[in-house]
Amino acid sequence: MGASEWITLGGIFVTSVFAVIGYLLSMKDKKQEDEITSLKEVCRVLFTKHDLDAAALVDLQIKIAEQHYPKSELDAKFGQIEATLKSGFSELNASMKEMSKAFMEHLQGGK
Repeated sequence: MGASEWITLGGIFVTSVFAVIGYLLSMKDKKQEDEITSLKEVCRVLFTKHDLDAAALVDLQIKIAEQHYPKSELDAKFGQIEATLKSGFSELNASMKEMSKAFMEHLQGGK
C-alpha cells in the first residue's frame, strides 16, 4: 500500500469517527430536547396548579372575611356583654350588702 492509499484510508477512518461522534451527539441532543420538553410540560402543569390554588385561596379568604363580624358590630356586642356584667355585679353587690346587713342584724339580735 502506498502513501496515498494510507491517506485515503486515514481520511475514511477520520470521517467515520467524526460521523459516529456526530451521530452520538445528535442522539444526545435529541434526548436532552425530549427531557427539556417534558420538563416544560411539568412546569406548565405545576404553574397552572399554583394559579388554581392561589385563586382558591383568595376565594377562601373572601369567604372567611364574609363570615366575620365587622368591628362596629363586635364593639356593640362587647358593649352589651360589658353592660350585662356591670348590671349583674351591681345586683350581686346589692344582694351581698343585704345579706351582710341581715347577718349582722341576726348576730346583734342574738346578744
